[in-house]
Amino acid sequence: MILKLLNPNIELTQDQLPELADTALVVSSIKDYRSNIAREEHDELSSMAQRRQLEFSTGRYCARQAQFDLGLAAKPVMRNGREPIWPQGIKGSITHSNDFAAAMVTHSSHAIGIDLEQRGGWGHAICPAFQAALAFLH
Repeated sequence: MILKLLNPNIELTQDQLPELADTALVVSSIKDYRSNIAREEHDELSSMAQRRQLEFSTGRYCARQAQFDLGLAAKPVMRNGREPIWPQGIKGSITHSNDFAAAMVTHSSHAIGIDLEQRGGWGHAICPAFQAALAFLH
């Protein structure tokens, strides 16, 4: 698995993650990435409150970076309601908490899922939270 942390305060290391070939995980603090997402994704923002726009754009930016990390051309991740619709040939999962967003993307045959839960101070919780929340379906 390829790991990219877009925030230096995140305490997560490669050895804390499962071995998954052809999979990338990108994590970022919630930021304004609205100008860094695909036009089609940006069009989705108009119906969202400002905070939701930041969460959405951070998650989509992480998904874009994960696609790049796998050597793929980044394609928009559209949605059906709040469910992401992944481009053909890739699978992924996007999640966010109050402070962070993450995306995991794969182009292998396994299904993946990710969830962030903040427990107490984030600095001590990210490792157990990721270990407990990464769910892989085979």
